[in-house]
Amino acid sequence: MMEECNLVHFDQQVAGHDKLMLMSTNDLIVVKPCKKRELDFYQDALNFPDFQDFIPECYGTVRAATEKDLKLLDKSELDDGTVKLDNNQTSDHILFQSKIITFRQKFKPHFNIPNLICSQNLCLENVLHGFTKPCILDLKMGSLLYDQDATEEKRKRMINHSVTTTSSTLGLRFSGLKVYNSVQRRYATFEKKYGQSRTAENIIDALLGFLFPVSIYASNAEKDAKYITDKTDQDDVKKEKIPTKYSKWVIECFIDTIKEIRESIIEHPNLQLIGSSLLFIYEGDRAAADSTWKQMLEEDDIPENKELKADDDDLSPKMCDIRLIDFAHSDWHADRKDQDPELVKGFDNIIALLEDCLKRQRQEKL
Repeated sequence: MMEECNLVHFDQQVAGHDKLMLMSTNDLIVVKPCKKRELDFYQDALNFPDFQDFIPECYGTVRAATEKDLKLLDKSELDDGTVKLDNNQTSDHILFQSKIITFRQKFKPHFNIPNLICSQNLCLENVLHGFTKPCILDLKMGSLLYDQDATEEKRKRMINHSVTTTSSTLGLRFSGLKVYNSVQRRYATFEKKYGQSRTAENIIDALLGFLFPVSIYASNAEKDAKYITDKTDQDDVKKEKIPTKYSKWVIECFIDTIKEIRESIIEHPNLQLIGSSLLFIYEGDRAAADSTWKQMLEEDDIPENKELKADDDDLSPKMCDIRLIDFAHSDWHADRKDQDPELVKGFDNIIALLEDCLKRQRQEKL
């Protein structure tokens, strides 16, 4: 008998207005309310396979199987954060128009979901899956924050947001972040106001505070943070900072991937990213980081002629990840020969900032 499947509130969101949801039976998929433009973006992205690694995988569009459930999904405020789904349907497939993903082939036996009727709620890969205590940064990219459909009032508001923040000066802005201190065993969350108050001069300190939660840079930001203590904490849990070599490896991975994304968007000038973000994720739990690091070293020793099992590769724990997200105002149909220089500037600046973080790490032994 199929286990009952609900939609529950996704509590790891650090920015944005959307009410993101998770399947109650697992954390493999995020359900995100969307407009047609974002759905079209993911569908058009299928024509650019070289870009697929840089965005969450899209498995289609879903909604609850009853009109009552649909109304709950569409409500701006959910009463208890839970939406029940109809389990009378037993198909193993979710349709994305011409694209059909057979989940059981990829995730069996980790994934179990009833068939859901198509609607405009995106069914996306949960890029936080595989992390124990994910540290998350939503970095808004570019200086243009509105599309051609924006009202005059919204255009003025978005222009003001850009010129009064680092969106205009650097082509990027902290939109939200959540960082885990592995010594104090607590999360610190920072809302939009924190990012909006950063300047070209002090944004490097904010980035260092995110990358090194047990540092003077994180301590200096305490007045701007809200804290959530780890309720599952135990006396025998390892309360130690993330080792320097782990952090260095993570930052280098971030830099390498951002360079690849930068190159890709330049090669696709027709790609117009407006209000999109780079989502940074790294493991903040010391024990989980140790385990993942050990696994990575073991995999490095695996002979080239011996392949990993697909399930192990897909579901293994992660040390870090970075993706482009949020495409409600983006599309693949810009009529131009060169990419937006302000967007490219943002990528250049975050690369430079991360390289500066590596230098500070060496100099200050972070």
